[in-house]
This record gives sequence, structure tokens and C-alpha cells, in this order.
Amino acid sequence: MRRRRKQLAAANLKLGGISLPSYCKKINFLAFILLCMPAVYSISLMSICSIRKAAKYEAFGNEVKDPVLQILLINFKWFMYIIVYPTSVNFIVLLLCTFCLRCSSLISNMVNEISGITPEKFGPSMQIHILRVKARVDESLCNLQDVFSLPILFIIVAHLLSCSTSIGWFLYYGFKHYHCAMRVQAAFFGINSSVSLIIMFWVAGGVPGKLQRLKETFFNKSHLRLILSPLMNEPQFKREILDKPDFVFTGYDIISLRRRTLFVLFGSMITYTVLVVSTRDFFKEY
Repeated sequence: MRRRRKQLAAANLKLGGISLPSYCKKINFLAFILLCMPAVYSISLMSICSIRKAAKYEAFGNEVKDPVLQILLINFKWFMYIIVYPTSVNFIVLLLCTFCLRCSSLISNMVNEISGITPEKFGPSMQIHILRVKARVDESLCNLQDVFSLPILFIIVAHLLSCSTSIGWFLYYGFKHYHCAMRVQAAFFGINSSVSLIIMFWVAGGVPGKLQRLKETFFNKSHLRLILSPLMNEPQFKREILDKPDFVFTGYDIISLRRRTLFVLFGSMITYTVLVVSTRDFFKEY
């Protein structure tokens, strides 16, 4: 745990000078929504369910006669449920996406810097500067991968199970047989899990594309310089950036956080959920 804190602090230090003016308000707004989720969820459910039955259920079958204690018990337990999942998980996703956006912003700045100069000015000193900045990004990404590798895997599994459960409830029981509180719960967890997965895969999956664009821009500019000045005897740094393997966030080297993986996961989840529900209906007939 201490090593991971040091790695996260090192990544934050490497990216310390990168600001996200275009995303700052959106990130703060998302953080505010996540903080409000437990209170909104517990109050919404309490307003549409039977307080007496809910208090008895949360008290493990024991009758709670005091109305004030009923409300306090329900609110406290539902509030804590949502704090554990999905609020804490969503904050981990938000933290990962924030670091990914900062890395993407730094990579985009390098691409714009290379594109904005002429081949004559893209000499060895400028190329070394770009390589040094990219080394900062690579080190930060490696630290982030070490810190978030296992949490990413658990988050994906938890969100997929949550989505499958919500879809399975609707398919197996039918919408008409749902109590109003169950509809709210299924919609809340299903939408939250889906949106969280989409954001995580879309933001983290955009980093490899940014790195590939940087490689292409660096190669094209240095190659153009070589063509325009073939007689200049200077070191070539194209291989330094091209030989670097493509970086991709993974969930414990099991699931790659690429944007196309998102469609595969959702397709597989829906297919197997329908298959399980159909199988239960088949055996129920016999």
C-alpha cells in the first residue's frame, strides 16, 4: 500500500504542471454529483417505499416501532450501502480518468508543439526535449498502471455484474411485476454502472491513440527534416520513440482498456444475461 501511494504521488508530481481548464468544471461537477448520490438515493427510495417494512427488513426482521428510529435506520443503512458501492468505486474511476486526461493533455501539447515548428527547427535539441517530456508521461503511465491495475479489474467485474443483474431482473420478472422501489434500484445501479464503464473505457482508452499520434507526428517531422537536409550529420532519434511498445491500461493484464473492448464487454454481457434467463425459463417448464 505504501509503495502504491508513492507511485501515485510520483505520477501526480510528474504531471503537476498540467492543468485541465476545459475539464476542470466538468470534473468538479461530477465529483459534486457523486457526493450527493448517497443522500439522493436514500431519500428517493424512502419516499416511495413502505418505511415500516423497510425498517423491519434492515433490522433483520425485528420490529422497529419508533417512526424516527425507522427513518434514521433506513437512511443510515442505505446511505452506507451507496457509499461502499458505487460511490467509492466511482471516485476511483474519476481519479483514474483525471490522471488520464492530464496525460492526454501533455501528449496533445507535444503534438501541437511539433506540428507548429518547421522541419529546420526540429533539430536534435528539440527532439531530445520531446523525448524527455515523453519519458515523464511514460513513467507516469507505468505508475498509474501499477496502482490501478487490480482495482480496474474489480471495477469492471462489479459493474458488469450490476448491469447484468438489472437487465436480468427486467427480463425474468417483467416490468409490470416490479415494485416501484425495485424499479428505482434497478435503474439506478444499471445506469450508474453503464455510465461509469463507458467513461472509464473512453477516457483511459483514448491514451493509446494520443501516443500513436505523437509517434506519427514525431516521425513525420524528423523524416521531413532528413529529406530537406540530407547532408546534415546529426543523430536520428526516430527509433527512440518508434521502438517504444504501445501503452494500454489493463485490468491485471486480463482486460485491456481500449475503446473497442467496451463494445465486446457489453455485447457479451447482454448475450450471456439473455442466455441465463432463457435457460432458467427452459428448466422451469420441466
